[in-house]
Amino acid sequence: MSILGAVGFGVAYAVIVWVLWVLPLGFMIGNVAASFVIALAGSPVGDYVRRAGKYKLDARLRIVAAFTMFAIWVVGFTVASFLGVWNGVFLNIVAYIGLGVGMYVAMNRVRP
Repeated sequence: MSILGAVGFGVAYAVIVWVLWVLPLGFMIGNVAASFVIALAGSPVGDYVRRAGKYKLDARLRIVAAFTMFAIWVVGFTVASFLGVWNGVFLNIVAYIGLGVGMYVAMNRVRP
């Protein structure tokens, strides 16, 4: 169930990053905006994992939430590269910080 959510969220993330890439924002502003998108996605992903886990508050769901966020990033990276987005948007320190914040938020949404 978490993998299906990761694919859905990942495709949405790729489309948002593609739109940010097409807009004439410049690399740094678009990069920071894409990082905010993945960081802000942690809350709905955490809620999704909690609902998929039938509202059980188990420590293992935190691992599932973190894995789901990483899977979203991988799916978004793959789909966005097919859409023509430069891979550097996903492979820099700002993107990794956004991913880390998103994982942290998702894990805290399902903590016992």
